[in-house]
Amino acid sequence: MRRAVSILGAIIGFLGGAMYVLLIQLRSETFRADLPPWMTGALALVGLGIALFLAGLALPSREMGTLDVVRASNYFAYSTVFNTFAAACFSIPVLIPTFEFPILITRWPGIYMVIGYAFFVLIGVLGSLGWSVLYRWLPELFARHSVLRPLFLFQFSTLEVGVYLLSVFMFLGGYVGSALVHQGIGDTIVGIQMEFAVIPSALGIFLVIVSTLTGLANIFLSRKFS
Repeated sequence: MRRAVSILGAIIGFLGGAMYVLLIQLRSETFRADLPPWMTGALALVGLGIALFLAGLALPSREMGTLDVVRASNYFAYSTVFNTFAAACFSIPVLIPTFEFPILITRWPGIYMVIGYAFFVLIGVLGSLGWSVLYRWLPELFARHSVLRPLFLFQFSTLEVGVYLLSVFMFLGGYVGSALVHQGIGDTIVGIQMEFAVIPSALGIFLVIVSTLTGLANIFLSRKFS
């Protein structure tokens, strides 16, 4: 248990530290969105990570909680079904004429709407399906019959939060930008108005990467428990 808490603390601390460094670099660019709240949040993640890491070292040594790979596979299978339904729902507004999607998609910011939806399908649907299949085949591929529960829950939650952050804000940024271009607004103003979606989208990408690395680490760290 202590190892799981320390690993989670290290991952969260790394997430916060990397986020803070990237925000400092972004501040040096011509970025007008409000950065201080995000930088404060990044430092809070660093503090939380350090606290969890130290708490893990102080906890008594106990057997770490594990999760059967079949149940882990089922969680991602449920996620695949839910995200497939969500992907279908997200495409419904395209059929509503008042939203003008067929027109807005032809403007240059519209590519962000396409990318956001494509990422949701690739990561939220096909990615979840891939993890479900991989966990189901772990006994045959790597002789693993269980994985570490805390790391799996962290992987699962960061993947779901990350893919929705990435897709929703990239889609919203593209929609707002396309609507402004359609109204004849200049590219400079359009870029400024789209900046609200930059950091949430980037955070979503980072969470997806962290989720993937956590899942791979879980497979190899769970060897002694299988």
